[in-house]
Amino acid sequence: MTGGVRPARVRGRVRAGPVVAALVLLAVFGWALQLFLGSEAARISDAVDAARDALVAGRDEEFLAFFEPDVTYLDGADMDVLRRDVGRWRQRGIEHLYILPDRKIEVTGDDATVDLVVVLGPGIAQIASADVHIEARKDPDAGWRVRAFTWKLR
Repeated sequence: MTGGVRPARVRGRVRAGPVVAALVLLAVFGWALQLFLGSEAARISDAVDAARDALVAGRDEEFLAFFEPDVTYLDGADMDVLRRDVGRWRQRGIEHLYILPDRKIEVTGDDATVDLVVVLGPGIAQIASADVHIEARKDPDAGWRVRAFTWKLR
């Protein structure tokens, strides 16, 4: 060896040190990326909970502010139909609306999808439940906004 330089190979085999270091760096990078994406998923989850709270509390305009003005609702309807349905839900009583904890959130850049189950009913007496699918887009000024929203009774 000359000048303190260590060879990368010994007798035709790769030394473990550089390989382990590369694997550790790759693992740290993956962990950091997951932490970053996890924080976006947490922000989306918090926004879903805030929207639910606004809806249940009767703050319809606050609930609707989570949606883009040109939202696609139920495969083709628009904000006017969503607003009408919110009024119908209000008339039927939605003070007991729960989101089950096993929501699935996937974030890809500035886009995200959320799949969850909503249950309507007082306490543990379930009246109805629905599968909900949300497509969201990150808005630099307003956080995450819903661009597509569908649901289907179970």
